[in-house]
Amino acid sequence: MKKIVFLLFASALFTNCNDGDLIFDDLNFAGNVQKCNQKSIFYKLNGNEMLLLNMTNHINDETPLPLNQEFEISNSNNILYRQYSGKAIGGSVCDLIPPANPQVVTEYASNNGGTIKYKRIRQIIQPNNDSKVSINYVYTFNFQNIVLSNQDKQLKYEDYNFGEYINSSSVLDFNLGNVINFCENTAAVINKDRQIFKINSPEFVFTETVGSKTINLNNENYITFYILNQIVNYNEACEMNFSDPSTNIIEEWRATTGSIEIVTTANSTIENPEIITGYTHTLILKESTFVNGTDQFTITEQVLGNYD
Repeated sequence: MKKIVFLLFASALFTNCNDGDLIFDDLNFAGNVQKCNQKSIFYKLNGNEMLLLNMTNHINDETPLPLNQEFEISNSNNILYRQYSGKAIGGSVCDLIPPANPQVVTEYASNNGGTIKYKRIRQIIQPNNDSKVSINYVYTFNFQNIVLSNQDKQLKYEDYNFGEYINSSSVLDFNLGNVINFCENTAAVINKDRQIFKINSPEFVFTETVGSKTINLNNENYITFYILNQIVNYNEACEMNFSDPSTNIIEEWRATTGSIEIVTTANSTIENPEIITGYTHTLILKESTFVNGTDQFTITEQVLGNYD
């Protein structure tokens, strides 16, 4: 009798553990989200495993930030969990002609009905005592109430943080170098590499008077910091009119608060200290807040450069 009761208990236990549902408490994909170059396919790898998200026709980088969207899982934006015969690689889903190996051993595809939460944000990284401000454009993905299934089992997850992907990055370097050009339209530009730092102010002039002058920033006296996709000359920077039609503005930040200080000193030689040979103008940016859409950062105090 005891043996019969035990066998019935074991049979019931075995049946409950094979009801076709496997609940994931932890999908072990702790690494960074990666993306195919020419496709809106995002994936994470862990050994011979891959978790991938197909967002074809749902990613639009032209949409204003910040962006919060939800998509119901369908055939056009689905999730796959795969196990491969060897180490998983991105080429298996990204390449036009996938490699012969590794091969898919097991695959679970998402059922329709779950939700993909998608955010696109601008992330500002501003280290202390550093002239550089990093701007990252980040996608974040979260899955809710997803069901992945194959012919035998289902993998269920109520809330899963797929992670974030840095789509692009730019660096605003406020150590601008020592070349400045004055434009005809009451502006001055400092263009360094692909950067254009443009001071729009009729008050911004260099004089031969030793001392300091402060220009308070406002809607009439303001600074615009641009990053382009390629280098332009100072005439183009003054007019913001580019001869190459492929030239694009990647970043545009404007400061209408704070101040810029011009400190003027006289130069002379050791042999003849009483004879002034020229003047150096040091530009110092103070408490200036740069704004782009809903995002902003403040430069507390930064020497921009010295100009003769």
